[in-house]
Amino acid sequence: MNLAHFRADFPSSSRKYQKMGPAVKLLAFIVLSAGIGTWTVPSHGFLTLKCPLENHGVCGQDSVIQCTLKSSHQHVRVMGLVWRKLGSSFPLISYMGGRLRQTGRFQLLERGWDERNANVSLAVRDTRVADQGLYQCAVLTEYGNAKLIASLRVTAKYRELRVTSIPESNIQEDSTVLMLCTAHGGYPEGTMKWFDQYGTDWTRSAEMQAMEVEEGFFNLTSRFSVWRASSVSPRYRCVLFNGSGAEEDKVEIHLKFSIPEKISRRLSNKSITAVIVVLGSLTSGLLVLTLFQKSECRGPVQVYPRVEDTREVEGLDSLEDVNTAS
Repeated sequence: MNLAHFRADFPSSSRKYQKMGPAVKLLAFIVLSAGIGTWTVPSHGFLTLKCPLENHGVCGQDSVIQCTLKSSHQHVRVMGLVWRKLGSSFPLISYMGGRLRQTGRFQLLERGWDERNANVSLAVRDTRVADQGLYQCAVLTEYGNAKLIASLRVTAKYRELRVTSIPESNIQEDSTVLMLCTAHGGYPEGTMKWFDQYGTDWTRSAEMQAMEVEEGFFNLTSRFSVWRASSVSPRYRCVLFNGSGAEEDKVEIHLKFSIPEKISRRLSNKSITAVIVVLGSLTSGLLVLTLFQKSECRGPVQVYPRVEDTREVEGLDSLEDVNTAS
């Protein structure tokens, strides 16, 4: 938003203004700040307001329009100050006759502000969507006046981004699947795009609806139908873009397909076979372990020589005795 044409330029000097009484000056300032007519009070010397013409605020947080009074004079005393939102007949902040009035969430940024303080920045507490718009600041001093209009743009991040499918599970091959992408409580109105697992943009095949709800927020819903869904490409992604066109969030869905009956039977047969093999292995292992334990319980096996072997040994002993004797 270009607001350069809203700035007011005033003549540099005027002896008539210096001769004006405080009451006349204040009356002229009230007329100026209210935007009544086109007559303005001249300024003596350099006097201006320095404010960003475009300002950004976030819902639920404090927003600030930074404004500082600049002058060629070393000490400037503020005689009058008005902050108002264009389109509203009542000022948000006013300082006249030494009395400062502030309205609810709209306050001067610096606490304890006085007439010698050149910082006249506006603070908007707990920003709301309705606070978006144009704001005018008008300042009256003993050397003249200055006025400027600045904008406040408000945004709110979307929440609860979700994607679901109908049906949710047991999806048949080549059947139609409806996917829903939803987001709540954002501002300004955003957009949604759809992509498959290969990065193909399917947004043109989708239908998006934005519904304005309480306090100016938007709820978004995007519907995307896949006419011949396939388990080969079950993944899809919903991407949310804010009002400025920047990516804000994304969520992915993996479609749940049903298992074909033939494959299911094969899996069942394989499962049964696997169970039988495992049970057989366990049974064999238990049998071997049992036999091994029984053999250990019987103790060591004793081997007794046969009678014939004993006799041979005895005969051999006799021969050795004969040889020894001879």
